[in-house]
Amino acid sequence: MKEYQLRHSLGRTIAFSFCLWASVAGFFSCDSDRLNGGGSIGMLSLNLAADTANIKGGTLSTKAGNVLEDFEDVDGYRVQIFQESDTLTSVLYKDFPQEMEIKEGSYTLRASKGEILPAAFDNPYFEGSTDFVIKKDMKTPLEVTCTMANARVYAEYSEDFLKAYSDYSVSLKTSYMDDVFTVAKGETRGAYLQVAKEGTPLSIAISLMRENWDEAKVYTVTNPSITLNPKESVTLKFATDGKTGDGLDLSIELDDSMEEAELEFGIPDFMWKPFTDLRIWACGFENNVPVEMNVTDGYPGDSCIIKAEVPGRIKECWVVRLDGGEKLDSVDIATAEGLKTAEDVWGLRAVSSPIAGVKGLELDLKGAFNQLYASDENKICGFSVYINDALNVMHTSDVITASVNLKAAKVPTVGQFELAVPSKHALEKDTAIAVVAEAGIKALTLKISSDGGMNQYNVLSDNLPAGISYDKQNRKIVFKKDFSSELESKETEASTYSYEVSVTDNLDKMVVKTSKLEVTPIFTIVVPEGEIWAKRATFYIKEDVSKYAAPVFQVFKDGQWQDVEGNMATGLSSGSKCKVRAFVNGWPTEIAEFMTEEALQVPNGNMEQWTDWTLNLFNGANVLASKVDVTANQPSDSELYWATVNQKTFGSDPNIWSTFNLVPSTLKAVGRSGSGALIRTVGWDNNAGNSFKEYLVIPDVCYHVAAGRLFIGSYNYEHKDGPDEYNYGKPFSSRPTGIVFWNKYVPVKDDQYKVWAIVENRANGITTVLARAEVIGGAAADYTKQEMKFEYINTSLKATHLTIVFTSSFKCSDDEATETKELKGGNTGNSIKNTWYLQKITSAPKHYEGSNLYIDDVELIYE
Repeated sequence: MKEYQLRHSLGRTIAFSFCLWASVAGFFSCDSDRLNGGGSIGMLSLNLAADTANIKGGTLSTKAGNVLEDFEDVDGYRVQIFQESDTLTSVLYKDFPQEMEIKEGSYTLRASKGEILPAAFDNPYFEGSTDFVIKKDMKTPLEVTCTMANARVYAEYSEDFLKAYSDYSVSLKTSYMDDVFTVAKGETRGAYLQVAKEGTPLSIAISLMRENWDEAKVYTVTNPSITLNPKESVTLKFATDGKTGDGLDLSIELDDSMEEAELEFGIPDFMWKPFTDLRIWACGFENNVPVEMNVTDGYPGDSCIIKAEVPGRIKECWVVRLDGGEKLDSVDIATAEGLKTAEDVWGLRAVSSPIAGVKGLELDLKGAFNQLYASDENKICGFSVYINDALNVMHTSDVITASVNLKAAKVPTVGQFELAVPSKHALEKDTAIAVVAEAGIKALTLKISSDGGMNQYNVLSDNLPAGISYDKQNRKIVFKKDFSSELESKETEASTYSYEVSVTDNLDKMVVKTSKLEVTPIFTIVVPEGEIWAKRATFYIKEDVSKYAAPVFQVFKDGQWQDVEGNMATGLSSGSKCKVRAFVNGWPTEIAEFMTEEALQVPNGNMEQWTDWTLNLFNGANVLASKVDVTANQPSDSELYWATVNQKTFGSDPNIWSTFNLVPSTLKAVGRSGSGALIRTVGWDNNAGNSFKEYLVIPDVCYHVAAGRLFIGSYNYEHKDGPDEYNYGKPFSSRPTGIVFWNKYVPVKDDQYKVWAIVENRANGITTVLARAEVIGGAAADYTKQEMKFEYINTSLKATHLTIVFTSSFKCSDDEATETKELKGGNTGNSIKNTWYLQKITSAPKHYEGSNLYIDDVELIYE
């Protein structure tokens, strides 16, 4: 249920008045010749119904019964047919023929019951109408439903209200009434009011009397305005508010919603004691007392309103402009011309219009004061208002004067802006240059300069460029956000547009200010291929941005854009698509997309796929049993990924009959978990041309020695006098940042092991080293974790190959020579005795072994 809550404040008063409206009665005539006399004829049939139930705001039943029962019978409805403004027939529905002959043409049918009156008790009026067309020799059937065409108003009072007031009455007024319609004390009947189809405003007042009062008080509904519509039932429920002696509550019930409203106090002349005096008073200011004001800040008060009550209606309402305390000019705002001048030129606002002939007046002067211009010294400015009524003996009201002490004008001020926008881009919002001239603007120009060219505009009269306008009321030059969309930068650098605003006020004081708009190139974010790693990437702005604040880069992670520190994003997911953008000078670049590298690992890094190469080459009698092809005992190259130098160090051709080495230099061993790899330094005796027998009798002879080696790549050893063929590296498309492996080391004397690795780009027949890593270590009795960091010396290329090399002795020369001659010590001809980095393991046949390096769990790290 819709309720308008209205409360009274004793400190507020307002006159309650209604305008009188004339109602026009229609007289109908019958013209049977025009209806069916000659010409082309068609047929009309009518089915009439009445809807008495669907009344908005409640049913229309009362304690006395259904007041609409008589309206349910449609036989008593009068049916009228109109053509244009003429009534062609009027007949009760019970007498309406089942089919009526009518000439071909367009008509209106209206059915009604009851009397349509501006206001009356228990006077419902029902009506239904429709337009129709008759065509020759065709039947037109009509279905018309009549509903209540007026509205009903009830007044109800709470028990506390009835105890508080000894007498009361409610006054209702619409534009259809010449006088108010009164619902007196004790009246319970509904007041039926004539309303328009689109609704009619309703004015409400209540008169209250207490036993101890000398005269009644009148309260008027002022806010919100109430509009009655056809087929509505409204109930006015009055109660006391329980706060003040004569406090009052009013609920106006219609729908299921409620709005706050107000009651104001006044004594309308049409209800209470007649009076002839005009009332005019100031609201929000003190009559004829100037207030301090400067043009820039505007009128200092919240309101500056003049109100008046004129029982004899307004004939003239004079507004006099004052300047320096003297009359400047005046207009009668009761005339259309005078009101236009006061509103359009002076800035005064009349709440109601027209003014002539009304009984109430409200003028708002605040806007008029805000349109004043200052002079070169302080002065009093204002407006005086007085009213003449329209009675035979004219009455003149008192004069109400609102005035200000207007401070002398300051030097004009002009706003500025410093903006930058990418080429062909719109600004983020409209931008304005405020122009404040307290003495008024005499001249206002705008100069636009760019790249040596300049255009000048008279802002007050010229057509400004597209996207730029002058807001005269608020005194500012407005640059719409899209105005920059047509501006372009130079190809590689910014273009600067300057906007010089020059203002001269009416005191000939001039101020010039220049604003600047920098149109920059469209910034482009670049992600070089070489700067895209598995878990990080580095970005750059293609254009020169040194003159701006440092770009702010963002990557799209976890469903949102996140700032990154500097120009590098870390913590990215390997092998994933990433998006990045940057903000330069507050403007975003286009989004760049890239794929991070895969975080690849070395095959068989856990050393679990080795073949057991511990093969005995000799029988129990120390006689060579057979040749052994060591390559037949290891997986294929693609399976292993790793290579050894076992072809040289482990008893196959070309060392037949001269290499008495029982185990290879690289073989399977116990790892930290599962299998690992053992890499050994080995020595063997080789005395070409001597017999096997001599080997058995010459003691402590070692002519050959080599460090064990495990590496990514391949190895080929043709014969004892030929060169070693090392092919380091295998295809690898990622760039790790380091290597982790586990090792233990049993050196001979103070020997050390060496591990080194390189990342390369091998493209177009050119090999470029991208990064290196190396570690040299000593004795470790148990498996120990080691880490090497790659030092990248080239980040412009992507990786194509990876090499990792483990050697059992760092004495191995940098060029990886076939033999590690440094391990032999001094060469004393055909005999090397007790070589310092070797120790004799067996007496016969002779076997020499150096340092032992154990390797397991090789893992590449990324970041």
